[in-house]
Amino acid sequence: CDLVDEGMIDKKQAVAMIDPRNLDTLLHPQFDAAALKAATPLGKGLGASPGAACGKAVFTADDATAIYGSRLDGREEILEKYTKVVDTITMEDAIKNNWLSPYRYYKVYVNVDLTEYDKLNQKFNTLFAIFNFDFNIAMKAATDWRFRQKYAKYTGYDVKQITGFAMAWMRCLQQRKKFVMSHPKKIEIARKIIAARQDKKIITFSATIKDAESLKVGYTLHSKKKPKENKSILDKFTKLSCGVLNSSKSLNAGLNIPDINCEIIISGTSSSIDAIQRLGRSCRYQDNKTAEVFVLVLKGTNEDQW
Repeated sequence: CDLVDEGMIDKKQAVAMIDPRNLDTLLHPQFDAAALKAATPLGKGLGASPGAACGKAVFTADDATAIYGSRLDGREEILEKYTKVVDTITMEDAIKNNWLSPYRYYKVYVNVDLTEYDKLNQKFNTLFAIFNFDFNIAMKAATDWRFRQKYAKYTGYDVKQITGFAMAWMRCLQQRKKFVMSHPKKIEIARKIIAARQDKKIITFSATIKDAESLKVGYTLHSKKKPKENKSILDKFTKLSCGVLNSSKSLNAGLNIPDINCEIIISGTSSSIDAIQRLGRSCRYQDNKTAEVFVLVLKGTNEDQW
C-alpha cells in the first residue's frame, strides 16, 4: 500500500480502508486450485456475471453486431444461440406470481443528538470541496500517490497539503459512517423489536461484526469464523422454527432460508443492489407468509437519503 510505504498511515488503518464486502468470498466454499486444474472439463459456457465489464451494454447478438461488427473469434453464433434477453421484474410482479412472499416495510426513524454528527459533517464538506465534491477524486487522492502529485499541480497546493486533506477527509468519512451505522440507539431499538417477536425467525444486518455481536441474542455469523463453524451455525438456524441470525454483510446475498419472516436492517446502505439483495433474505416464497422488514434510520443524517 502506497500510503503505508510513505508513512502516512499504519497497516491497521490500511486494512480498515478495505471494503468489507470483499470478505464475503471467505464464506463461500472454493475448489482446490490444483484439483481444479487437473480435472477434466464436462463442458464450457458463459459466466453468469459480466464482472468488471466496460463499454456499451447490448442484450442481443444483432445489436452487438450492429455496433461492433462480427467478432474476430467467430463466437457470435454461440452468443446468438445461448444468450437471451433477461427482463427486469418488479417486486410487485414477483409477489403476484408467487415468486416472492409479500412483506410489510417499516422505516423506523431514530432520534438522537446530532451535535457530533453535524461537526463531522461540516468538516467533511469543507474538505470535500477541495476535491470538487467528487468522491472518486477524493478516494484517488487518498490512495494513489501519483494521482496526488497530479492533483496538487492542478490545484496549486503542494503534495503534502493534498495528502493531509485527503487523509483528513477519509477520517471524517469513516467517523461519520461509524456514527450513523453503529449508533448504540439502533442496537437498543433492534433488541426491542426482537424481544417483541419471540415467535419469529429473524435475520439482522449490522455495519460491523462488533455491532452484530453486541445484540447478544441468537447466532452471529461472520467472516472471522471458520467456514465450518459458519456452516454449523446456518444448519442449526435453518432447523429452528423461530430464532435470530445476526450478520454484518456476509449474508447480503445467497442465503436461502424460506421461513425467515422478519428482517431488521440496523445499518442501511447507499447501494440499491445491496438493499434489494438484503430484502430477498426475508421474502423467499413460503405459503401464507407475510414478512416484516424494519429499516432503522438516524433521522437528520445522510442515511435518511438512501
